[in-house]
Amino acid sequence: MKLTDKSFWKMVDELQWNRLSKIDDRNKYKHTEALVVVPFFRKYGEETCIEFSKMVTCKHNELHDGVRKYEIEHNVYSVNSDDGYSDMLYHVVGLGESIYNKSLNSPELVVELGNKGDYKECFGYLLHFTFLKENLDSNHYIKWAKKELNRSIIHNKWTEICKEIAKGKFDGMERYDNKYSQIAKDCGGNYGIANLIGDLSVYSKYIKISS
Repeated sequence: MKLTDKSFWKMVDELQWNRLSKIDDRNKYKHTEALVVVPFFRKYGEETCIEFSKMVTCKHNELHDGVRKYEIEHNVYSVNSDDGYSDMLYHVVGLGESIYNKSLNSPELVVELGNKGDYKECFGYLLHFTFLKENLDSNHYIKWAKKELNRSIIHNKWTEICKEIAKGKFDGMERYDNKYSQIAKDCGGNYGIANLIGDLSVYSKYIKISS
């Protein structure tokens, strides 16, 4: 699907970055993000989402060039780190067509945004559709659980849960939400098990179990 500028900005609005960027609680953000991004991915499909992601990058780069030129010409700077600078530009893209075009025509607004630190990390993370596709595949978790069981030297309730996951049983995973630090500690620093259960606590309700 070839995206027009109009259809592109419609998709940007559907990702609700203006809403997501205002959520400070990390756990609430994870769930709200999934609530937005999963239906978005299923609605448009992988091919269109990848095309959309490329267009976001183009808009980001176009804004980057305009803001950098302004900064050099006026000897002013907004954000020192490359990562922070990119986050700022993605943030502007995520806020939609009107703000983006205004910022493109008046790059001093972006400089001011950066100086105030009035942007959030990171609209660009919503575009990791390859990882999202993986997170919605039951086989991904089954293989992951088997891998963690093979390398785990600790046996406790979390490894027992891994055994259930390895069998494709994901029911009730949401009750382990926000337990990441505790799981990693209980498993002797095994962040693989913590990440596995953490991801499933968010995505299990969206997964279609493979036969």
